[in-house]
Amino acid sequence: MYILIGGDMVFVDIKRDELLPGRLEYARFLSKSGMALRTSLDAFLEANADFRGRAVGTIGLHSRTDAEQGEVFWIPDGYTVLKGTTFVSPE
Repeated sequence: MYILIGGDMVFVDIKRDELLPGRLEYARFLSKSGMALRTSLDAFLEANADFRGRAVGTIGLHSRTDAEQGEVFWIPDGYTVLKGTTFVSPE
């Protein structure tokens, strides 16, 4: 599926496993949270200069244990995590 973050379309890849119902619910939540995602993305970019000039390419809902966590893959490169609507550096 694709979601709108600000003015950009972002692909959301949803893993099909035992967490699929939760992943689908989270994906629906993300699709309705474009403005919150944009605000969070702007704050993340402000705090993380290394990611400025990059774009969110894909959000993968792949976590083995948390259906409400996304893996953010950046263009041209980079990786962060999405928890709720908050972009964070991986732990």
